[in-house]
Amino acid sequence: MRPVICCVLSLFFLSCRTVMPPLAGDAGTMPSRYESALPRQFESQQTLVFEFSPHWWWPSIRMTALGYSTVNRPSRDYTVVCLSPLGMKLFDVARSNGEFRAQFSIPLPGDRKTAGQAMDADISDLFFDLTPPAGATMSRHCRQIIFKGPDGAHRVDYVFSADSGQLLSKTRFDGRRKGTTIIFSDTRTEGVRIYPATAVLRNHRQGYTLTLKTQSLR
Repeated sequence: MRPVICCVLSLFFLSCRTVMPPLAGDAGTMPSRYESALPRQFESQQTLVFEFSPHWWWPSIRMTALGYSTVNRPSRDYTVVCLSPLGMKLFDVARSNGEFRAQFSIPLPGDRKTAGQAMDADISDLFFDLTPPAGATMSRHCRQIIFKGPDGAHRVDYVFSADSGQLLSKTRFDGRRKGTTIIFSDTRTEGVRIYPATAVLRNHRQGYTLTLKTQSLR
């Protein structure tokens, strides 16, 4: 039985390395082609699900909300307003000309300034830097093209689909540990642009997960 299992596993890993679907263009240009297809500026409406579980023994917290975003990717400016299902404003955060501001109407654990900085970093990861930087190394595994950013204190790895050329995930590291992972899915078309309609952000350090589903984009 064991030789049969080993044979099956060997065939699986061999197929992952050798049987690749055809790519529309060179794999090395995949990030730039994906970047050119993304909207440069947009306004969107999302539904959000926030789940917080700091420890395995700690009761988890789950909250749903509505989000409204205005994003300018070239200037790296954004405004995000979050409302409860009853219309109460939960928070209003924005980055403009390199300055970040935040207004919270909900209690936050710990220092508000630290919480605001973490939120700014997560929102920036969602909307900006969606392609690997210069110096990233490229590898192929099964139906994925993986770009690993240069080693450093905040390395970022990107995984693209070999079939569609679209971004599947983005992982930021804090040293050797994972800081945040974002899973992108349900890519849709709006005019001549594409966008991931669903994004799941997992903050490994803070122990929370944020799921965003875009309802409209213009």
